[in-house]
Amino acid sequence: MRPMQRSWSSRMTVHVVGLILGGILLTGLAAAQSTSPQSSSFLASGTYRLTVTERDLSLDASEASLVAILAEIEQRTKIPIIMMSSAVDERITIHLSQMPLDKALKQLVPSVAIATAQGPNAPAHRIAKVYVLPKGQSKLAQLDERPAAGPFQFTFDPSQH
Repeated sequence: MRPMQRSWSSRMTVHVVGLILGGILLTGLAAAQSTSPQSSSFLASGTYRLTVTERDLSLDASEASLVAILAEIEQRTKIPIIMMSSAVDERITIHLSQMPLDKALKQLVPSVAIATAQGPNAPAHRIAKVYVLPKGQSKLAQLDERPAAGPFQFTFDPSQH
């Protein structure tokens, strides 16, 4: 009768171990499903994650410095960003996903003027310079005051020399 008892007790051990492991596995799966994807990619306050391509920008920021974000965009894109407002040093929380560069800049700073590049050698994003304006201002005053650009003309009057 001993061989039968061992067989029964070993089967019982296998079933108990299987139940315990199954319970652990189900508990782990339930916990994994209750965790949303956003909470697993949570950013600490004051940080941001920036991805810049030739034409697009993706950004996840949590109470991050707008000045730091703009400085990194300037560094990565080689587009000069001129700050014309000291009130820009604010903290922002935002999510942008593969947004065109010009639209992303307008989302980050509503008071912005974007000068575009012209010609066949212009970059793909076509942005030559970005001006961050004071809040409430929508146009760059200096650009409005400039005379319309025309072809360069040179005149020489020999009687003057």
